[in-house]
Amino acid sequence: MRCVLALGPVALLAAGCGAEDPVAKTLAQSSEHVELSGIVTAGRKTQRFHASGDFRNHPDEGSLRLHVGSSTVHAVITESRVYLSSPSFRLPKGKQWLSVSAANAPAGTQTPARVLRAIGSGAHYRTTTANGLVRHIEISDPQVTMAIDFSRFGEPIRVHIPASAMTVRQGGSK
Repeated sequence: MRCVLALGPVALLAAGCGAEDPVAKTLAQSSEHVELSGIVTAGRKTQRFHASGDFRNHPDEGSLRLHVGSSTVHAVITESRVYLSSPSFRLPKGKQWLSVSAANAPAGTQTPARVLRAIGSGAHYRTTTANGLVRHIEISDPQVTMAIDFSRFGEPIRVHIPASAMTVRQGGSK
């Protein structure tokens, strides 16, 4: 009994040390580089994809290049809008970007911070951490199976949001 009482304070001390939440610590970083890979299913068609990009966490925005099959899509993602550009898009003359509300954006166009916040809110994605930071996330649902690798935390990121003159809003021509 004396041994258990003596170990009690040590266990409490150990539980309190280094218990910083890796999701919160990762979100506190100013930026990160991400590499994504996976499979997306739409109807009966399945496609592999790969993407690479850089994101800031404050404000929540960034850009990436997505490769799906033989197509490449450049995405600029902000808190409120997702801008998509690809040679395969048929846009009006002089327009290079499709602008979509972030709330209506296609799956896979979320910022890393949004994915991390989902984990913090109880989403059950498998994560791997190193040095107190999230380094890998695995997501699996009926439409998307995806792995996200995080690196290069804290590097300066510059996001170029397309000018409205170069964009077509989904459902309109603004």
